[in-house]
Amino acid sequence: AEQSIGFTGLDGVRRRALVRVPAGSGRHRSVLVLPGLALPDRSTPVEGYLSSIAKALADVGVAAVQWVPRWSGDGATPLERLDWYSEIDDAVAALQWLQEQSWADPAEVFLLGVSLGGVAAPLVAQRGRGVAGIASWAATARPWVKYAVATLRHQLLWRGLPTQMVAQAVAASEWWHGHLRDTDLDAGELLAANPEIAGVEVTRDGCMGRPTAFWRQLCRHDPVAAYRGLSCRICTVRGSADFAAHPADQQAIVDAAKQAELPVAAFTLEGLDHLLRPADSPQQAFRGRVHGGPRYQQLAEVISGWMDAGR
Repeated sequence: AEQSIGFTGLDGVRRRALVRVPAGSGRHRSVLVLPGLALPDRSTPVEGYLSSIAKALADVGVAAVQWVPRWSGDGATPLERLDWYSEIDDAVAALQWLQEQSWADPAEVFLLGVSLGGVAAPLVAQRGRGVAGIASWAATARPWVKYAVATLRHQLLWRGLPTQMVAQAVAASEWWHGHLRDTDLDAGELLAANPEIAGVEVTRDGCMGRPTAFWRQLCRHDPVAAYRGLSCRICTVRGSADFAAHPADQQAIVDAAKQAELPVAAFTLEGLDHLLRPADSPQQAFRGRVHGGPRYQQLAEVISGWMDAGR
């Protein structure tokens, strides 16, 4: 059964996590689930999507801990106080709590980064201790500037917008994210410098419930370099119908692990999209044309099998 627990963050403030421990006595393989870039839902503590992944992991014998992000649930942190590094701080504290539990095998504590959580996972592992391995589902690995621009381009094309309109939006997005990365101007100053950006879909202040500081930290982060700095096993999983993470992201993770001489495994779940739903293609998944509910168990079995193979 799922239990809600409290742990102390690195800033001394109490945080929450949801825990699922498999039936049976003794110590279990355990995983800390790192959330992706979900739209904050201030009416419920966490996404049902992550809860379902955690349940599927527990069903195959892996204890799962969901750290509850600051933006979720009652007492959510105000927008202006949210940034990416604060979320990583909380994940490090949750990892430390997990490693201290009597039901967790200290030699088999893993991280599972979901989508953007796969970008955060290497930083959490580097700051924590004793992580046996990192698994990621649908993780991005390109620099955020390149990822945001490329994602905007193909999603606008999938919407059927004219080529010229797409080109203008892509150029504006590239300008915006490049200036977030290369300058310290705040959102208002950037908009004043280029008023035409106002109508373009970019990660501006408040986008996805995050402030400009969050996006600037992402734009300045090098995901591949973070993977190269690890000393644990790596597993990267994606769906062939994923409309957000690209095969190039998975290959970048594999290449970084090999450069660091780390054991790495890559899996593709055929016909599944970013949310583990069956779909014929990324374009069809993006348009909501899917063939059923998410296949949580399929992901859990792949990750559990990867854990077994490393024993």
